[in-house]
Amino acid sequence: MATITSSTIVRGFSSSFPVSRDDASSWPIHEGDESGVNSPVQQASEPGDALADDPDSDWNDMSFEDKRDNLVKAAAENEGKLSPEQFRIAYQKAIKDCAYDDEDGALDPTILHHLIRKFTPTHKTHGVHKDLFKELVHRSLVELLGRLGELDGLSNALHEAINRKHFQLLEFVCNKASESGDGDLKKLVVNAISTKDAKNHHQNCLHAAIRRLAPLGVISSLIKCANKESFETQRADDGNTPLHDFAEFTAMRFKVDRCKCKRCQKDFAEADSMGERAYTQRYKETMTDIIDRYEEALSTFNKAGQTPFVVHRQTRKRLDVADLNDLEYLSAEEAKLAGADVVPQHQVTPALSASDSIPIDIEETGRPSVGQQQRRVDPRKAQIRRAPPSTPAKTETPHDENAGRYSLYMAWEISRELLERCSSRPNWEDAEKSIFGDRERDGKILLSYNLNARVHSTHTSNLCR
Repeated sequence: MATITSSTIVRGFSSSFPVSRDDASSWPIHEGDESGVNSPVQQASEPGDALADDPDSDWNDMSFEDKRDNLVKAAAENEGKLSPEQFRIAYQKAIKDCAYDDEDGALDPTILHHLIRKFTPTHKTHGVHKDLFKELVHRSLVELLGRLGELDGLSNALHEAINRKHFQLLEFVCNKASESGDGDLKKLVVNAISTKDAKNHHQNCLHAAIRRLAPLGVISSLIKCANKESFETQRADDGNTPLHDFAEFTAMRFKVDRCKCKRCQKDFAEADSMGERAYTQRYKETMTDIIDRYEEALSTFNKAGQTPFVVHRQTRKRLDVADLNDLEYLSAEEAKLAGADVVPQHQVTPALSASDSIPIDIEETGRPSVGQQQRRVDPRKAQIRRAPPSTPAKTETPHDENAGRYSLYMAWEISRELLERCSSRPNWEDAEKSIFGDRERDGKILLSYNLNARVHSTHTSNLCR
């Protein structure tokens, strides 16, 4: 097998991409073009560019944004027809021309910025879930890296992606960095995550993703890429660390069985889709990952003198729901009696198996129809004849403010985990600070039940293990 190398120079940064192939005739070609003439794939093996060197194109006269629009359109049209490597070679000049906008104050410095701004996260043909769009994003990372690691450019892109809820794109960038090992690309992404957004209270990407209700999987990807600075950074307006934000007891995170309106299903349905127990376990694991990366956050005061555990308790109390009070002090048996351990099982519709028989209007294979209906037969010997689907009028479910319930089970599990981690701090002073916050600044923090004795007992037993 012959190996060719296409060397691409991107404004002062040289990168070589090896591509293996037998010959150009073995590559797939466009549908409807059996000869392969003028297909991007064939042109990839010859000098020139499938887009920029097209004689019918006015490429050189196009604006920067129009060039990028045409490149993005080419990626959409060739999805599934070209591999990322083939696409990169076929459109190498166009990618180079669109890679970076040198103009001062450019709205979209890279293709990555362009994709974030112009397309919604759920766009069917222009989404980062497509392989060729992933390739364009990767080219943007390479371009930023080649510019001596232009940190502001990538940081701005990540913050904008979070703001517009391009969480899939954010996760892809983090995973790409993790796959690169400890090289320059990983360092660029790590530093970009920790960079503070001056336009939004100097919070970093981890703060922003938690506040924008990013899925737990996306937050986990950020955690894996983030450095210690990301976990210890306190937002300018309230002094919260990312752990403070994640510990907040809010309806957006701790409510389940929400209404079925479009907005709730889009933004808050993660718990319902995973099931209450599975979601609680995943939430607790994510919180534990944050604590493990920077345990000192447990005893860090925000501007109100509150630690993450105090923030959790105070935000829970504001809801004025009696069942949520003091859950963390209950034993498993007490919690069960209080109803915190009673969780409806997640309903899953079982898939139809070949051994099941189903009552429908059928016509047995190889036999004429006898007009029999509702006759049970082995579905493996039957050919299903379904009535044409009706098209019901689209009616949007209105939002129901009173729908849903706060998960007692989740509240108990998360609060218990926080209390356990606080009481296991290296010394009693840190444990006390983590549990009560700045008691000199907040006189409302009082002992509940025999908390002091319970915490001291737990702390002592942990140290003696």
